[in-house]
Amino acid sequence: VDSLSSTFFFYSPDTLIIGALPTGITARELTSIKASHGLGTFSVGYPLNLTIEGPGVVAVSPEKSFYASNETVSLTATPNAGAFFIRWIGGPGNNQASATYRVRGDGGIIARFSTAPDYFSTWRPKHFTTEELADLSISGFDADPDKDSLTNAAEYAFGSDPRSADGNRKLKTKVKVIDGKPRRVVEYYRPKNALDITYKMLVSTDMKTWNSNGDDTDVVYSVEKSVEEVDENTELVTVEILPDSDNVRNFFVKLSAVLF
Repeated sequence: VDSLSSTFFFYSPDTLIIGALPTGITARELTSIKASHGLGTFSVGYPLNLTIEGPGVVAVSPEKSFYASNETVSLTATPNAGAFFIRWIGGPGNNQASATYRVRGDGGIIARFSTAPDYFSTWRPKHFTTEELADLSISGFDADPDKDSLTNAAEYAFGSDPRSADGNRKLKTKVKVIDGKPRRVVEYYRPKNALDITYKMLVSTDMKTWNSNGDDTDVVYSVEKSVEEVDENTELVTVEILPDSDNVRNFFVKLSAVLF
């Protein structure tokens, strides 16, 4: 409340004050505070935090400066001429040009476009000779030339080398501190500009029923928290599991990578 001489900050006994008040403001505790007649409930709004990476544009509906927590927004990605839409990073984390995103106060979303897509058909010649390309037992979709239990398709989907066994590139689960709290996360590698792969994180608490974002339960099972560049072709993805639950201690995850 402003007066002619100074500014006062009134608060109830249950108010938690974090930090110091600005200079010139006087704080006074009141045992009883009632809202003025006609004053509505305050709500917290969050910006969309949309970042466009590469040559393209994104249409947002509804388009607002701030959104309520968990409000759903429709996104449509359109690449420039000669470019390609690669994927959404954060939120849905998929490669569908039209997607829905649930606004959260602690995150954002990136729309990635590129002029240099990487397909399985162009990836194979980078790793196999002309003779090996003709031998599907070496370079085929289901072949495993380095004998590390990952087929060539899996090596491509998770950004590893089909000619060198590398266990460090497999799916990892760990506990990581996010926003000051220990959270369950999954880390995996993927190629940066692959247009022909879609990923889905599946979560279960009993190894019988598996769920994922977008199913009929309307629960957020996973959220991409960060994407870190490993090299010019590969990135490390960190996904938080069951972000809205603090009670589930045991869970199981599967990561599906579908090539099309």
